Amino acid sequence: MIKKIGFLVFILVLVFSLNSFAIEQEIFIDSEISHIYIYPRSAMLLKEGRLELDKGFYRVIFDDILEKFDEKTISAELEEVDDEIARITGISIETAYLEEEPAARIRQLQDEINQLQKKIRMITSEKNSLKDKKEFLNSIIYFFREQKTDGDLNIKIPSIDQLENIYIFLDEKLKINYEQVLNHDFQIESYQDKIVILEKQLQQITSKQRETKKVITLDLEVYQKSSLSILLSYQLNEEISWQPLYDVRANIKKNNLELLTYALISQSTGMDWENVTISLSTARPTISGQLPSIESWFLRPYQPDDMVKKSMEMPIYRAESDMVGAGSVAEGELLVPVEYKGTSVTFHVPQKVSIPSGTSREKVLISEEKLAGQFSYKAFPKESPFVYFNVHIENKLDIPLLPGEVNIFLEGGFTGNTAISYIPPGEDFDVSLGIAENVKVQRELIKKFRDETLIANIPSSKIVTKYEYKIMVENFQDTESLCYIFESIPVSEDDRIKVNIDKVSKEPQLKDWEDKEGVWMWEFMLEPEGKNEISIIYSIVHPRDMKIIGLP
Repeated sequence: MIKKIGFLVFILVLVFSLNSFAIEQEIFIDSEISHIYIYPRSAMLLKEGRLELDKGFYRVIFDDILEKFDEKTISAELEEVDDEIARITGISIETAYLEEEPAARIRQLQDEINQLQKKIRMITSEKNSLKDKKEFLNSIIYFFREQKTDGDLNIKIPSIDQLENIYIFLDEKLKINYEQVLNHDFQIESYQDKIVILEKQLQQITSKQRETKKVITLDLEVYQKSSLSILLSYQLNEEISWQPLYDVRANIKKNNLELLTYALISQSTGMDWENVTISLSTARPTISGQLPSIESWFLRPYQPDDMVKKSMEMPIYRAESDMVGAGSVAEGELLVPVEYKGTSVTFHVPQKVSIPSGTSREKVLISEEKLAGQFSYKAFPKESPFVYFNVHIENKLDIPLLPGEVNIFLEGGFTGNTAISYIPPGEDFDVSLGIAENVKVQRELIKKFRDETLIANIPSSKIVTKYEYKIMVENFQDTESLCYIFESIPVSEDDRIKVNIDKVSKEPQLKDWEDKEGVWMWEFMLEPEGKNEISIIYSIVHPRDMKIIGLP
């Protein structure tokens, strides 16, 4: 018997202990932003919270989630904790209102509006009564004004004193009636203005979207007393973006070149990001990575109705600019940690930054490095009268430079801006540094001769036009300058048009520069205070009855 009682007591203790373990305890956790991954059009936000928990079941509640996020992207994990110690078994999301609906204020405004409308109805009724009184008084006037004497009717006309008293009486009564009607109109107008104000307040309250927040709850099982760090992440699809901005700082005298890489970051989540760690990624998680459906390509005769119908059915796709940032190197070492994930690149900004919510863009320095480059002057006088200062940069970067705007600083002063396209790692590139003031170029048409006669005055079947151009480049600096001069020589696209090069004072280093037919390039070193001339003579021959487009 004693053994049975002892066994029952053991069973009861076991059941109570299991029940106590199975009861979930609700715990509200304080979290803060630990990291933000910013993409070209979105961001992934990581929040971290820490807890000291004993063995048991818990409902861990994050009730400080004010951002609007994509619920499909919510994720939670325990940092560096084995499943044998603790594990997350479930996650749920609820919407909570930050404040109660102001029902009492709505009822108060509605009551005030009703009271004013009631007063307006009462005053309107009094106005109608005054109107009747006015009509009665007017009828007396009309009676004396329109009365007639009939032979069969004897009417006694009041005396002059009596008539005067009657008109004085009517005048006073009509004045009082008018003043009373006017006062009632003023009161009605005043009450109507108050109603308009109250109705606007009521509309603002009833139409105002109630502020909400997300409450995220984690089901957590803890198998032994532990100190846990919970990482919560979700994607924000608000107006969030980043793009690169480069500063090129050139010192010609010292032959120095610096490339500073910035990120212009903007976010309109409604929450300021204060002193957070950020990473900038070229990935696009909001764009589908799935191959489009592969279909056949059919051709058929053009039908306007079908084309209009098709244009209405097909969605319009607008390409997004890959304006995303890039890091760089100095002396072979990256200043900003870079992580490659497939086809995307992520740059981890080493310092913490603050990004306020709003329309402004925050400028964040990513890297600063010294590069080697060759300065030169380039001119295309056929299209522009200016000489452009240029630098050819030896790109020894291990990461790409993606499209972005470039601010140019020469000798410490801002001279303008340009842009760069995608620059793969290890590929050299050119940056235009603006217009050169100390190097000038001039292209002059020296002679133009048109020959369209065969013999004497007999017209020829062909017309020959000869052109002579002179290009002069002058260096007004006290240092030598590397110059590149470009000229477009006419190119015929018709066998009936012939272009003959008659004379060139200096042969170009390149013809068909960058595979552009007819584009010649001269490269030479211009001495200090020196100048250089290039003369070109060519002839264009074409049939008399043919008009040529593009000739000067």
